[in-house]
Amino acid sequence: MKVRYNRTLAFTLLGLGLLCLLLNLWVAALAGIEATLPGLITGLIVTFVGVLYLRTPIFELAPDHIAAYQPIGAVGKRYPFKTRTEIKIERGRVLVGGQKLSIPRWMADKTDWEAFERAIAA
Repeated sequence: MKVRYNRTLAFTLLGLGLLCLLLNLWVAALAGIEATLPGLITGLIVTFVGVLYLRTPIFELAPDHIAAYQPIGAVGKRYPFKTRTEIKIERGRVLVGGQKLSIPRWMADKTDWEAFERAIAA
């Protein structure tokens, strides 16, 4: 099962990035591209991160490990376990055999997180 990024966070980044791009393109049309290049680059980066947050899961629960993904889609780290009883949630953080995943609960999609909690409880 995959746990995705919070959709509100992803759409907020996507919207802010597109707004930044549009405003900087408008100013570029008035003042020239040289004055707005940093803003255009910032808008592109924030928009790209928003798209990645929509497409990429935060982590995936497999039968014998949890795979934490990087925003670009590659598996960043695997947290192996023998049984699902080794997986705990403390203060909104996932612990696998005492190792803490670097993902806070607020970054996860609510329905995916609740399904993950049910999966590890079963």
